[in-house]
Amino acid sequence: MGAGTAVGLIDNPIQRERHTDYPMMAGSGLKGAVRHHFWSQLDVGHRQDKVNLLNRLFGPETDASEFAGAISFGDAQLVAFPVRCVKNAFVYTTSPTALARAVRTLALVNTDPGWPALSVEPGHCHLVNPALMTGDKLHLDAFEFTAQVNH
Repeated sequence: MGAGTAVGLIDNPIQRERHTDYPMMAGSGLKGAVRHHFWSQLDVGHRQDKVNLLNRLFGPETDASEFAGAISFGDAQLVAFPVRCVKNAFVYTTSPTALARAVRTLALVNTDPGWPALSVEPGHCHLVNPALMTGDKLHLDAFEFTAQVNH
């Protein structure tokens, strides 16, 4: 999912929250993706039979002014983000801020994710896979971090 506006060579830039500039996925895009997934799982012969059900769940596909669907989606926050890595095509990265936001969001529905609070010094990182290190360093995109292996 992207923001849908072209900027230079990037034709689908990352959607970002207006107030924080953090990456996010709009609920309307998630709803469309889930609708498309359910549609694609139906047998071609039975698709027309199920259009009414899909419309009741997700709302009409073309004219949303007719009625609203029965389900709605909120915006999704990214907790892990793919970043290019020297020793692998990419790795998923996160930050103490992203993890703390996820904990606060989960607390709203009385859920504890079970991970401890994390702090990281500037220029350092915690790493799960030591095979990605060169000595004690981790190279992500154009950045070098001193890595500490966590198991």
